Amino acid sequence: GRVLFRSDVTSKALGDRCFDMLCDYVEQGGNLLLTGGPYAFGNGEFEGARFLEVLPVTLSGPFDLKWAGKGKSWALTPAQKGSPVLEGVSFAEDPRVFWHHFVTPKRSARVVLRAGDQPALVVGRHGKGQVAVLTLSPTGVGAAGETAWWDWEGWAPLVRSEEHTS
Repeated sequence: GRVLFRSDVTSKALGDRCFDMLCDYVEQGGNLLLTGGPYAFGNGEFEGARFLEVLPVTLSGPFDLKWAGKGKSWALTPAQKGSPVLEGVSFAEDPRVFWHHFVTPKRSARVVLRAGDQPALVVGRHGKGQVAVLTLSPTGVGAAGETAWWDWEGWAPLVRSEEHTS
């Protein structure tokens, strides 16, 4: 099925009405992929919003976007072997993460990827639909020879795979 994609969104950027429409979309069978950024998730000012019920994660509040530190990064790795979402996705390039949001997966959610020991791609169902949360922010600079996750060749097959998962 189709996937609606939103990156680095705040409650104010789209407004309550739009977020209500997103919630309805998912509940009625739509698929939603959300990714991080400086204004996303905990920094998105979603306190008390219906939208939080749709997410497969619990947000840890403002300032959930963490930096690995100067010259440091986290490895992006599969959370478990044999996940159908990761079929055909290669980690040979050792994709690295410099900034990402620290969240807690809800009990019914499935962690697909980790950045270090933290969840990086979390998938869950809500109503008849599915929501995937990618906690990564496309920011930061790697050391010489490091492959940033957004330059990683596995990114495109991963997103295509996510589109066909239900």
